[in-house]
Amino acid sequence: GDLAGAAAHCRAHLDAHPEDAPVLVQLGHALKDGGDAAGAEGCYRRAMALAPDDADIPLQLGHALKLQGRLDEALEAYARADALAPVNHAALELAALREAARMRLPALARAARERGDLAGAAAHCRAHLDAHP
Repeated sequence: GDLAGAAAHCRAHLDAHPEDAPVLVQLGHALKDGGDAAGAEGCYRRAMALAPDDADIPLQLGHALKLQGRLDEALEAYARADALAPVNHAALELAALREAARMRLPALARAARERGDLAGAAAHCRAHLDAHP
């Protein structure tokens, strides 16, 4: 539970071994669990550059992006993880985010209509119908 201590140990190791992708991932976990999703994102992106075929890294990146509300980017990260290793949690995350996105547009359309923004409501409806005719 000592996330700050874990992060400090990871940073000390990375000072001597800056290309240690697994330790970058561990630092990302410590940062993410400590509430620094943006810092975790940076660690995961560096680790992905060092180990581009490791399916767990884009999965973790997707989690960090989702925590930041960057759902389109999270979808891309989960899709990459799923492509690298189809039997993992990325497929579940992809399905959940796609369903959330599908449900979000009608809700946005209703909210726009209730605000009197009929053009906005129509745009949200069109976007939803483009994806789900």
